[in-house]
Amino acid sequence: MAHDDALCTGFDTALPAYGAGNSARNTRLVRAHAWFGRRHPDHDNASSPESALMMHVRARSFALVAMVFTATSLLLGNTARAQMGPPKPADASSMSMMTPTLVNTNKDGLAMHGYDPVAYFTAGAPTKGAAAFSTTWNGATYQFASAANRDAFVAKPDSYAPQYGGYCAMGITGGAKFDIDPDAWRVENGKLYLNKDKRTQTMWLRDVPGNIVKADTKWPGVVAASKK
Repeated sequence: MAHDDALCTGFDTALPAYGAGNSARNTRLVRAHAWFGRRHPDHDNASSPESALMMHVRARSFALVAMVFTATSLLLGNTARAQMGPPKPADASSMSMMTPTLVNTNKDGLAMHGYDPVAYFTAGAPTKGAAAFSTTWNGATYQFASAANRDAFVAKPDSYAPQYGGYCAMGITGGAKFDIDPDAWRVENGKLYLNKDKRTQTMWLRDVPGNIVKADTKWPGVVAASKK
């Protein structure tokens, strides 16, 4: 450290432009440069103001190179990410391969009689979909009232598709599969439940939480039996 102090004194003499007010700053700089120069051949002569100045310039040069390298790396990384573009949402049809299940469809493979599953959440009412706005999920075709609804379904099909594959929820509580009436519906805790008809819907509404527990318990067995 004594040697470093000598360098600091020499540095203050060699660079009076820094001024006495910057003496503490100069001391920190030169001590850092002195440590940097200990493995340099000129270290033995570092006690002169000229050597201190050279080590300061050399260290500043290395710092500048490091800054340029870092900035260039960041720029190249940002450019590469920009060229790649934002990640694309997974297609609903590809998701069906990861979550195979049983879906209630007509002879043409159309689910929910062509009604829009997203509209039950956004419009709060049964809404007929259109063939122009459709997608395939779990082997069934779903139709929507708009492109926006279709895209919302593609992004999160499990959030909008009816429970129990679109079969009658009350029927599933007894382990049976029945078709549904799109007008017999209910959204409960963010999930869509459909029933066979209005009469069956009334039975379902008598104990919604209990019927959901029963249907959740029976559904895996219904799926397994359908695959035999």
